[in-house]
Amino acid sequence: MPPYGEEFRRFFKVSESNIFRKLADILLVGPSIIEGLVGAMEKRQSHMGGRRYLKQKIAESFTDANGESELYIGRESLFPGPSGWPIPHDAPYKHVLDRLFMAVIEAGLYEKWVEKMIDATRRESKEKQLQKQEQETDKTALIATNNNEKSLTIVHLQGPLILLLLGLIFSTFIFTLEVIAVAWCLPAQG
Repeated sequence: MPPYGEEFRRFFKVSESNIFRKLADILLVGPSIIEGLVGAMEKRQSHMGGRRYLKQKIAESFTDANGESELYIGRESLFPGPSGWPIPHDAPYKHVLDRLFMAVIEAGLYEKWVEKMIDATRRESKEKQLQKQEQETDKTALIATNNNEKSLTIVHLQGPLILLLLGLIFSTFIFTLEVIAVAWCLPAQG
């Protein structure tokens, strides 16, 4: 777990549950979530953290150009993540806030917002990966051109194309003159 996991570790150690106490014995607290996710990929370890934050970091840092990741997030959480809003005791607007928060949660707006944020992060990560691949392709092309293997472009063919156009114009002009000359000479002979 990231550094804040020490609190959970202490909680698990004093728990009445044998499972939580065993979990506290094997739980390692690391310096960052990224290191934990790298360990999950390379060392086949599991990493615990806030579900939404994990999804965000995986979408941001561990998504390939196809928009996929090798990491999986479990369906259930080991510990709940309640949140609260600090408001004054006996505030007259507390019931209004409760009703509004409940409406947002029951309507699924919070989950929809989270999914939109993660999708946007995946899209950005995918674009970054594609840009990185394009830059690598451009570097490869630049190396190839530096090796005197230049491909022909429209600029290289501009001279021959202009000569072709001038030749077509000149030949059309000469053909028109011949047609006019023949048309003028035939009635004079007849």
